[in-house]
Amino acid sequence: MDFAKKLLELQALSQSLCEQANSVTTNLKLRLLFLIDKLVYATPAVLMSKLSLVKSNLALICKQLINEELIEAKKKSGDKRSIVYFITPNGKKVLEEALEAISKNFRDDEIDYSLLECSDKLITLLNKKI
Repeated sequence: MDFAKKLLELQALSQSLCEQANSVTTNLKLRLLFLIDKLVYATPAVLMSKLSLVKSNLALICKQLINEELIEAKKKSGDKRSIVYFITPNGKKVLEEALEAISKNFRDDEIDYSLLECSDKLITLLNKKI
């Protein structure tokens, strides 16, 4: 139970921090850009799972990002029905600007780098659960 409470608190605080630092786009769009940039195959199924979105909501947000030229959709070569999303150079720029704005909230002397190792382990654990 304590782990669940800490996880929920971490989510709430990090979401608030990201929203405060991000004036370029919505937090959901930013998370979507981050995942598309990070994943090798950013398919709708994977993105829906990672972001807890239904297909219609994901399609709407992706269409907005495509119109803003932040991502592009391509058909998979083996299966023409399957779509994979890729981040565009403009999308990378928006993502980098947002990450930089978030990073400005912390000075180097405030960061305990052993905490980064712990967060990597937590991210690995959570990715296995999703």
